Formats: sequence, C-alpha cells, structure tokens
Amino acid sequence: MKTVNTPITKELVLHHSLSEKDYVTKLLDRLHEVKVDLDIDKMAPWSHSRIKMFSSCPLQFLLKNLMKVVYIPSDEQVRDQDSLLMKYTGLIAHHILEQMVLGQDFVQGYESARSKYSDNPDINDDIWEACTGLEARLHSFKTRIETFQIRYDSKQLDVEQKLAVDSNGKKVNFNSKNAFYRGILDLSILLHNNHAMIFDHKNGGSSEHGVRNYEQQLKGQALLLTANYPEITHVVPFIHFIQEGTIWGGKVIYQKEVVLDQFLLSIKSRLTGAIDSLIEKGKFSQRSGNQCNYCEFKAHCKVGKRASGGVFKPLIEESKILFRG
Repeated sequence: MKTVNTPITKELVLHHSLSEKDYVTKLLDRLHEVKVDLDIDKMAPWSHSRIKMFSSCPLQFLLKNLMKVVYIPSDEQVRDQDSLLMKYTGLIAHHILEQMVLGQDFVQGYESARSKYSDNPDINDDIWEACTGLEARLHSFKTRIETFQIRYDSKQLDVEQKLAVDSNGKKVNFNSKNAFYRGILDLSILLHNNHAMIFDHKNGGSSEHGVRNYEQQLKGQALLLTANYPEITHVVPFIHFIQEGTIWGGKVIYQKEVVLDQFLLSIKSRLTGAIDSLIEKGKFSQRSGNQCNYCEFKAHCKVGKRASGGVFKPLIEESKILFRG
C-alpha cells in the first residue's frame, strides 16, 4: 500500500439514542476519512492493548483506533453487559490506587476520581456504589506495598509511568514520533540491588491462574522498564487482582538480556502475522471472543446472524476500500 498515514485525532461520539440508519451513516462517513498504510512501523505506536485488539478483532480496532469512534451506551446496555460495569469500576479503582500509593487515603482518592470522571456519561451511580465496596481491599494493597518497599530496600516508586521504545528497543519519549511500542505502568518499584518489581492492577481475573494469562503484557512492561532504566538487570512481575484483594507474583523473574533480545522480536512477529491475515481477508471483519465482553460495541455486533457483524455489516464491507493500493 502507498497510502500515507494521516491519523484521525478528533473523536466521533455516537449516542445510544441514534437510529440504526443514522448510526450506520455516520460510521460510513467517518470511514471515508480514514487513510492507513498497513505496515507495522507506519501504524505505530503500538501497545499491548492495541496489539491484542488488532489481533483479536480487526473491526473493533478499526472503530476505536482508526475511526476514533466513542459509543455512549444506555444505562440498560451497561446493566445487561456486566463486564462494562467491571471495566468502569476498574478504571476508577486504578485512579484511587494511584492516589493511595502516593499517600492519600481512600476517601481522598475516591473524591479525586469523582472529580476526574464527573463528565463521563458511561459512569453511573451503580458504578460509583460498587467502587465504595473496594475500600478495605485497596487499603490492604497500600499496606502491602509499604511493606514491600521496606523489605526489599526500594529506592524509587512510580505510578502511571508512561514509557516508550523505538523499533530498535531504544528508549524514546512517550509521545515521540519514533515511538514503536509504549505503555503505562500501573506501579513500578526500583530496588537498590538493580532489580525492579512491576505491579499491574486487574479488576477481573483470579490469582488461581497466576500470571500466565498476562505474560505478554508483563514482558512488554519489562521491556519498557529495562530500556528506560539501563541499570536494571532483572524484573519481577506481579498481578494485583483488585476484586479478590490478592497479589500474585515473585515466582517469575525476567532477565534484562532475554527481554531486550527476544520480546521486541516477538512483538514484531505477532504484528506481521496479524497484518498478513488482515490483508488476506481484505476487510476489517468482526471476530467473536472473550474481548467482546469488554467492548462497548457489543450491543450492535450481536444483532443478526452469527459473525455477520450485525449493524456493522455495511461498515465491514465498505472497509474494503482501505485495501485498494
């Protein structure tokens, strides 16, 4: 493809009150603004969630990342899709945890979250009420982190740290035009012995399965951390399961050389395979899977025959124009 990437930056906000006809019309109009070259470097920057979405459901990637569509669901749609409740309580819990680790108590963190997300129409009273029930678990996490810092002789703690590397694995600014892979680390602790610990908060999931379901994400975070802090030799990953109030980790250690040498190549290989598959299909098709549970477009996708794309069928077919070189 010879198309020059000119990413859309302004969001297209679509409300649940729109008729199906108007909804589809607005989507098709926005699609014709999209210009993309299906090349892993030109589509950068990538992140774990962006790669996962691109590989799992090209249609969702088209809507969210290329077309910048934001759908405002009704309260009924949120209630019908329990995972949306988990998604938004997780978003708020992340913010509260950030504030608590930095020294605030739960009430202060909660009020800070209310202020930050007060204009978000997706977050209703049921979601705020669910978050108040997390107070004891979040306090427990804060106490355990304070114990970690003392026990393992920490020298630096960071929350919501934005890190990036270029296509050669060298550190760059998060917003650099040369950023190839980037991420936001929930919590990292650097130790005086040049080891580091990373903690990723998960609102769902269970410690019963350890970190194996999150290995790609954790290795990506280790890559970012070791590239940005050359003195780090080993990274120990942890998952904090918010709803359970548990922390799993300490049994796996990533060595710097292995992370830097192997994981960036793994990322590029996954992306190349996903792009080859997409080009072979010749359109941004819908794919059903676990990711559907957390997708705000699910209510429209499930309409119609299985795997037809539902309301999005005209968009899927029209997306063929993006493959004409």
